[in-house]
Amino acid sequence: MSMRQSTFAVDLSVDVIRRAQRGETAAFRNVYDAFQVPAYNLALKLSQCPEVARDILQEGMLLVFRKIGQYRFDAPFWGWLRKLFINTCLSELRRQKRWQRWQDVPLDEETCEQVEAAVQSSGCERDLEQALEQLPPLRRTVIWLHAVEGYTHREIAEMTEITESNSRAQLSRARKELQAYLPQTAADATAPAQALNGV
Repeated sequence: MSMRQSTFAVDLSVDVIRRAQRGETAAFRNVYDAFQVPAYNLALKLSQCPEVARDILQEGMLLVFRKIGQYRFDAPFWGWLRKLFINTCLSELRRQKRWQRWQDVPLDEETCEQVEAAVQSSGCERDLEQALEQLPPLRRTVIWLHAVEGYTHREIAEMTEITESNSRAQLSRARKELQAYLPQTAADATAPAQALNGV
């Protein structure tokens, strides 16, 4: 997976994690306090519904509490926790049928690269956030997982139960739609901004 900086990239001490694994309430409270904001923001971005996002936050934290003993310290803890929350989000979206499935369409990779800068070069976070809200749920999910959380198309395909080519197609469509919503285009981009990471 690409190592872009994630909003989940919070370092907790090994001691806190081990104490949480032993069931210490105070230690788990530290885990909750460290990740509640990025977890809620992720859920809100993907669901576009504060009530659903709050439910996902609570459900996800309960899942972390139940499964934290399975964490083996062979990868960053925040990455392990983030994956649990993303899976929780996707399960809820599927349960509520908040996205529809699209047929696979051929994707021109060169076209995909040409519009890359348009998504990551806008200097206006508010415009970008409003533009993301206009996307269909599946496209919004794919572009968020890829551009912000750094997942590959193979990983996104596994999580969303679509094919890699469909993931690429959804990303390409999402970028083109964002290009129409945002005032700045790839041709106008002069520096790589980090707008999506701030949403």
